[in-house]
Amino acid sequence: MMLVIRKIGLLSVLALLTSACNEQVKAGNQINTSIKKEEKQIPEEPNNNNKSYDFLFFPHLGDGFSTPFHERINSISKNKQQQTLRWNHTVTESTTELLEQWSLLNSSEPSSIFSVAKGIVQTETDTSFIIEHQFLENGKKKIIQVEYFPITPIENIKSVNRNQKIGTLKGTTLFTRIRWTSDIPIYKKPLQWYAENYRHTTLPASENQLLIVVKSEYTIYHFEKGKLIAEFDICLGQEPLGHKEVEGDNKTPEGEYRITEKEKGPFYGGTGPWLGDRWMHFSYPNRFDAKLGYEKGLISKTQYLDIEKTDLMNGKTNSYTHLGGRVGLHGWNGTFIANGTQDLTWGCICMQNEDIIELFEKIPMNTKLIILP
Repeated sequence: MMLVIRKIGLLSVLALLTSACNEQVKAGNQINTSIKKEEKQIPEEPNNNNKSYDFLFFPHLGDGFSTPFHERINSISKNKQQQTLRWNHTVTESTTELLEQWSLLNSSEPSSIFSVAKGIVQTETDTSFIIEHQFLENGKKKIIQVEYFPITPIENIKSVNRNQKIGTLKGTTLFTRIRWTSDIPIYKKPLQWYAENYRHTTLPASENQLLIVVKSEYTIYHFEKGKLIAEFDICLGQEPLGHKEVEGDNKTPEGEYRITEKEKGPFYGGTGPWLGDRWMHFSYPNRFDAKLGYEKGLISKTQYLDIEKTDLMNGKTNSYTHLGGRVGLHGWNGTFIANGTQDLTWGCICMQNEDIIELFEKIPMNTKLIILP
């Protein structure tokens, strides 16, 4: 099948799809079904024509976390004679919940309580809110439900933005409870940890340029400020299933990465011709890959911390460990046939030369790349 650039509205392309592509669509529908089941309790479904990446554009997806108070409340006063925190914070954890206690040290004024992130109100009582917060971590959706009490809630709130006022504290102590149930992934970290480590999380709809790869569809999607611009057929590693974990496994990574290097051909050496006309390196291994590798004994703690630090600084991570590296987007030596089984590389994502030449000109450095199974 001849490769085509499938842009929005080109319905005539559908008539060219072969039975092999129909099998791809069937597989994509199975993925969509699982996503819908996961999100069945959410009042608003995303509307991206039922694509497997819909969850990345969920309208209530958060862009980061704060504390339940204005930032000034948690900071030390600039007046050296008044260097005191307004809140004393403690954490108690059990097998089913994590309870944080925020004790007000200076109660001279009423304290407003704010939502720690964007979310959907699940339950409202006379003294509390339970709010569900969704966010992305390494290209995967995470969900926590947080109960805020005792407060005088603002009534009739259905959804909230980050730092939106949800009520006023009753008394001098706020409790926040993170619950885990069979329907919610276990993620046992306190809100203070979220505020410190996840102050900013990826919000795909707000990215100026964004690339999404769906491995099961052998497709890369190009978005601009949340709008689908184009999609292209791709090739994957010779072992297409699963996430890359070690050098030489011939798997294509899965997760969230950044474009950290761009080069134009021709390329030389034994593998040079197979890179085609363009090369865009991305940041595998990222800090999540490094953490997994360290836990499995594949890299040292020093290597893990170095990759983590570099990744957090948007730098080019170390490609020369047992995790492997030098993985990227590139062209091909000639033309490949896009029949839904194009597993050709040692882990990279390859495209037809004419396609990557077009994409290369539109994608700046540090563009985010999300690779889905």
